[in-house]
Amino acid sequence: KINGFTKSLPFKFALSTTIISSSTVFSNSYFSLIGQTVNYNFDYSSCAPYMYNTEKRLFFTYDNELSITDKANIYESIGGFYQNIDVMLFLKYIEKSYLLNKQLYETAPTIRQEYHYLSVMLEYGIALSVVQKTDESINILQELNAHIKECNSIYSINLNEMEFGSYKTLGENYFYKQDYINSERMFINAIESSGKGLKYNHEEDLIGLYNNLGYLYYTTGEYEKSEQAYLKSLEYAAL
Repeated sequence: KINGFTKSLPFKFALSTTIISSSTVFSNSYFSLIGQTVNYNFDYSSCAPYMYNTEKRLFFTYDNELSITDKANIYESIGGFYQNIDVMLFLKYIEKSYLLNKQLYETAPTIRQEYHYLSVMLEYGIALSVVQKTDESINILQELNAHIKECNSIYSINLNEMEFGSYKTLGENYFYKQDYINSERMFINAIESSGKGLKYNHEEDLIGLYNNLGYLYYTTGEYEKSEQAYLKSLEYAAL
């Protein structure tokens, strides 16, 4: 029996970073501020644009008390909660986070901000792919890859996780467009990226990756290559 194509859900790396940050973001930046009084160590002048009561204490609302960074992180966290529940809401909130992170990066292009911007860009590209906005996903992920190449030539930071996720998702996108040449190229690039010392274990991703490569070769009539890819998938499944 030939296994069909495996459409990946949001990349495991992106999911893990979202969940890890969510509890901190919500407890410290949102819920702890609603209805709370802030009257100590507070720079009122810097927060003047967000204030509507300057008498002794501040009252916060969701729309005006948060910095752009806080809002971007909260949107990312909300998207993370929805990714396995409602993919359209997943896309909605990840897109909001992406646009705010883009604004932050363009305003203050620090290494730290660029790294986070690129990680959210990957999540956004994956979200677009999940809801089958294939061309938009390809455009975002191609832009991401251009950033990664530029960063690799300037900084000594590890972007292999992002590169792996981007190539893997691009391979899926091209497959659904029946562009099998580029799909194969992206899947092979993802496999090569996985050998660069990824921070997280990706056995499940590699199982799906080789399964998809096997199905691609089966679709194009390259049965020997298809068999080899499926056997490689089974090797990872046995780990």
